[in-house]
Amino acid sequence: MQIQNTEKVKRGEIYLYNFGSNAGSIQNGIRNEYLSCHIVREVHKLLRSAFNQAVKWELMSKNPCLNATLPKEEHKTRDIWDADTLFRAIELCNNDILRLALNLAFACSLRMGEMLGLTWDCIDVSDESIKSGKAFLFVNKELQRVNREALKLLTIKA
Repeated sequence: MQIQNTEKVKRGEIYLYNFGSNAGSIQNGIRNEYLSCHIVREVHKLLRSAFNQAVKWELMSKNPCLNATLPKEEHKTRDIWDADTLFRAIELCNNDILRLALNLAFACSLRMGEMLGLTWDCIDVSDESIKSGKAFLFVNKELQRVNREALKLLTIKA
C-alpha cells in the first residue's frame, strides 16, 4: 500500500497539528480547540513512529516528523501529602468510607480514577486473608470522564 500525496508531506503542506497554551479551555462560552503541549508531543511521537516504519518499508524516502518543532512542555511538580498531613486528614474525616478511601489511596498510591473504579470483587481483606498474609487489592479498572456524545453511542450499540 502506497501513502497518498507524499509530495504534500515532503513539501510540508500538511499541517499535523495546531497548538496553544489554553488547551481545552472555555472562554466566554466558546470552547478553545487548541491542543495542549503534552497532547501535541504524544501525537508527534505516534506519527514519528508510523512514518519511521513507512521509511523502513520503503514507502517514503524521509520521515517528515523528524524536523518538526515541538512546543516546550512545562513540568509541574505536584504537591504530595506527607504522613502527618494524611493522619490529620483521616482524623478530621467523619465518613468511614471516605476514611478508607484516603487510607487506600495513600497506602496503594492509587489515582482518583483507580479509586473510583474499585469494586468489592477487587478487594480481599477478610480476617483469614489478613492472618495468612494474603490480603490483596487488585486494580483492574478505572473510572474516566466521558462526554455525552460518546455515552449516547455506547447506549445505542448496546
